[in-house]
This record gives sequence, C-alpha cells and structure tokens, in this order.
Amino acid sequence: MSLTSPDTAPDAARALADGLRRQSPARKLAMVGQLHRTARLLAESGLRRRHPEWSPEQLRRGLARKMLGPETFRVYAAAVGWEEP
Repeated sequence: MSLTSPDTAPDAARALADGLRRQSPARKLAMVGQLHRTARLLAESGLRRRHPEWSPEQLRRGLARKMLGPETFRVYAAAVGWEEP
C-alpha cells in the first residue's frame, strides 16, 4: 500500500515514510484521530449541503448511515432503537 500518489517523487515518498516511522505511537494515534474527525466533518458538511431541511437528529442518522454503510447501520440502528425512515 502506497502512502503517496503516483506522481510523487520516490525521494519524497521515502522521506514521508521515514518521517511517519519516527513518530511515536501516541503521535500516530493522534494523527489518525484527527483524520477521522476531518473525514466526519467533511461528510457532515456534505449532508448539510445536500439536505438543508434535515433536523439535527436526521443529520446524526444520515452521518451514521454514511460512515457505517447500510448493513452495519441497520444493525446499529436496531441496537440503539432507531426506526428505519
């Protein structure tokens, strides 16, 4: 699995990989957490733009469906007592 796009110079790709290897486990975990928060905010922004009429509850469910996928969402929705729309 590559960390870079195909147009990244090999030296730059090696420098990135070396830099990531030098990070502590705590720093790597913090980076993953920030990436997750960013992805969640982008997904939420997209839902808000496409569905400005949605209530906060509808937005929460829509985000859960988007992030979990339809099958896992159905299991999660049943577990927390959400009814399917």
